Amino acid sequence: MHNYAIASTGRILPPELLLEVFMQNAAYHETDDWPIDTTLNCSQVCKLWRMIILGCSSLWGRLMQVHMFEGMQRSWTETILSRTGNGSLWVHGFLSLDTHYVLQYLVDKWENVETMNVEECATVRTPPFNWSFLLKEAPNLQSLSVFPFQPTPLSGSPLFNNVAPEV
Repeated sequence: MHNYAIASTGRILPPELLLEVFMQNAAYHETDDWPIDTTLNCSQVCKLWRMIILGCSSLWGRLMQVHMFEGMQRSWTETILSRTGNGSLWVHGFLSLDTHYVLQYLVDKWENVETMNVEECATVRTPPFNWSFLLKEAPNLQSLSVFPFQPTPLSGSPLFNNVAPEV
């Protein structure tokens, strides 16, 4: 009788392919409210998967669904934000009093934003936000949607300091 070692599928797939699967799962989909749950569950499967997930800042940057931070402990929010590192950011969701501070994070990371699609909750007015970061260069920005957009006057300067990719 032969003794065959049975490898799990997760161990025979190359890390690059696993990362692509994780990236697709983390991408924003209107039908999936919590891709972070999938990401966290995948990070618990095995040491290899955890290493791949924790080591990819762009993966964490795709998980920037603002409304998921509502009611979340500040320490866990800061952990998620720190994991984005210098990776690309895809920011989506609804702003509320509990989540408005996440946009402040964008002031420092604006050059990393690829997609920003945020909406202010109609039921809860958020404090006025300084949108002056829209005057900074946005070399990676591919999509921007802010509703309702009522920025403070931006002093006639061009948006994105005239530096944004043509998409």
